[in-house]
Amino acid sequence: PFASVIASALIRKDRNGCGMVAVHTTTCDLYTRLWCVHEVERAIAAVGVSVAAAMSQAYAEDVERRIRLFIDAAGPGCYKD
Repeated sequence: PFASVIASALIRKDRNGCGMVAVHTTTCDLYTRLWCVHEVERAIAAVGVSVAAAMSQAYAEDVERRIRLFIDAAGPGCYKD
């Protein structure tokens, strides 16, 4: 089970472990999978386990596109470059 992975000395910072990486892709939204959200939450709560995020290039481009749509929808004067 995942609790065993989080408790493992192999991922802890004090043992030169790499921790946990949450990978975002355009194939599936990480936050729609409740088990993934639970795993990230448990890793954050664990002492000595670092949690990082990574994303595909396509995901980064999609996020940028959505942010630009949001800013454009807000209209002129709402945000300064």
